[in-house]
Amino acid sequence: MDVAQGGDPAQRNLTTPSSRSSSSVGIGRWGFLLFLNANPSVTLVGAHAGVNATMSAMNIEATMVSYYADRAKEYERIYHKPERQDELRRLRGSVERAFAGADVFEVACGTGYWTEIVVRSAASVLATDINEEVLTIARSKPIDTQKTTFRRVDAHDLPIMPQRFTGGLAVFWWSHVQKARLTRFLRAFHRCLSPGATVVFIDNAYVEGSSTAISRTDEHNDTFQIRRLEDGSTHEVLKNFPTESELRATVDDLAEDVQVEFLRYYWILSYVPKVGA
Repeated sequence: MDVAQGGDPAQRNLTTPSSRSSSSVGIGRWGFLLFLNANPSVTLVGAHAGVNATMSAMNIEATMVSYYADRAKEYERIYHKPERQDELRRLRGSVERAFAGADVFEVACGTGYWTEIVVRSAASVLATDINEEVLTIARSKPIDTQKTTFRRVDAHDLPIMPQRFTGGLAVFWWSHVQKARLTRFLRAFHRCLSPGATVVFIDNAYVEGSSTAISRTDEHNDTFQIRRLEDGSTHEVLKNFPTESELRATVDDLAEDVQVEFLRYYWILSYVPKVGA
């Protein structure tokens, strides 16, 4: 639900990145991502290790933003694989139950597939993504506009929220975050939530012969895939496949009531953030 449609007045002061194609984009972080995407071979003269690491992270982000913008119209085909339908039904039920009556903050909502599911039982949903291309598709769905707000927000640069949420959801996002940046992201995500909030992450498990093969592993132990879109273009995409022990270790200092379940094709992590974490 956009502001023009009415919406929750509490959301109207939420600042978000300007349009991907807008000439008004400034030099800040968002403008820098666009610059990197347009200039992938750029180098900084005299850059030290810390700057190089930041540049590397932002190059990965810029690539991911561009890839999902280009993939928007074909994205939901991932939900059509016949062998995955039983597990998807199970996950949809889990999401509805987890957020019944909650005010939910969803990051990386994409085309709104999971937004449409969670809003069935939630009191309200603020669904966010960095790409206007996927948000346009999400807004076109028959989703309850009295309960749902879509906003353009960078998950790696979450703004100060005008309200605290009782639920946090991210589906197929964890795997696209560099391992070294997960804790920073989680702490920022948790700051948007109220004490006792429920957090749910869902993502892919690696299945040989079904998942796209890993093309390389970098020096930080992040893994990548080469993906091809309908237009024939190829994209290198960050895609990590954590084990249960890695998931638990990542949230150990940040969460309680941690539950992890691995299905064949997916995993689901749920927990309550620790106070101040």
